[in-house]
Amino acid sequence: MKMLHLDYEIDKEHWQNIFWDHLDMGKWHWGCASKRKLWWWQIMIGHNHPIKKYTAKVEKELNIFGLNNYPRFSYTLPNAKISHHKDKDNMVTININLMPNKPIIHVDHKPYPYEIIYIHVGELAHGIEPDPNPRLILKFCMRHTWEEVYERLDRFGLIKEEQCILEN
Repeated sequence: MKMLHLDYEIDKEHWQNIFWDHLDMGKWHWGCASKRKLWWWQIMIGHNHPIKKYTAKVEKELNIFGLNNYPRFSYTLPNAKISHHKDKDNMVTININLMPNKPIIHVDHKPYPYEIIYIHVGELAHGIEPDPNPRLILKFCMRHTWEEVYERLDRFGLIKEEQCILEN
């Protein structure tokens, strides 16, 4: 199972401001229409998106710049639930918490609080359970192998070996 903490600092207030300043560039997640409930807002950051100039700096600091990478902001309202699932395209992601409270991701129906994690969302069944706090996550979604991204993160000293959540 592949999920671990990363040793990386981010200015949460700065990134919250970027999110709120570009809110109109996002849209409700496709699942909102089918559930007839508004609960998950996303800003997808393509290669020519105005926010890309900001995410590129973080990508360089994480040593993932130049990868097949699809950054996004993911904002879920309080008490939102995302059913357990595996991402179809075998992605790996880096999830960076931008709120004061630690979000909890559930993997195989077990809770794991985090600030910044690297997780194989294509291999692990994951989701979120209702929580009274909203969550704002900056996500870097990569279509590369776990090992390739792990090696890049490790080369920059970003792996918190002593704080692995699940074994490699």
